[in-house]
Amino acid sequence: MLIHEITLVNWQRYCCYEKAVELAPNSAAAHSNLGAALLMQGKLNRAEVVLQQTLELKPDFAIAHYNLAMVLDYQGKVEAALESYQQAQALAPQVEEIFYSLNYLRLKLCDWDNYNARIQEFVNRLETLLKTKLGIPLAPFILSAFPVPQALHTDVARRMAQTINQSMAQIKASCNFALSTTTATLVVTLQQLLALTTPLMA
Repeated sequence: MLIHEITLVNWQRYCCYEKAVELAPNSAAAHSNLGAALLMQGKLNRAEVVLQQTLELKPDFAIAHYNLAMVLDYQGKVEAALESYQQAQALAPQVEEIFYSLNYLRLKLCDWDNYNARIQEFVNRLETLLKTKLGIPLAPFILSAFPVPQALHTDVARRMAQTINQSMAQIKASCNFALSTTTATLVVTLQQLLALTTPLMA
């Protein structure tokens, strides 16, 4: 999907969520969706207001706390963001995105309380997640901020590449996309190189 098409989709979602809030002003879900759409558009001040309204309607809405934390973090309000991440984590301790985002912010704040225990839990949860078929909600460059084994970096990068390949395969299949012979050969060559270098990286 092209950039302008993505922007159009986000705008269409925004309009739908705006209408949903108008039709259901007491719906926390409608407010939360609108806040998330505003966040994606970079309209942080409005997103903050809408997400605060969401939490007035439903104080135990974990995803709204999480989205508000991201808004506050992007605005540079890191202490407030930390509080929102912690509230989200308390409400939904099993959600990986919240767990990783909270721990990344704590690193940025130089929060060293129980650091070794937190890192060990981080590694344990990531290793457990890699045993499933779920995607990894953690960008490799963020993972680089944590002192984890090199093999774990490699496994996370491989899983993310697999997830992207699967997503692209679905998109390609839906539009009858086919690789040229030259491109297909290049892809195979890159895969062979990765197979050769992986043992060295582990």
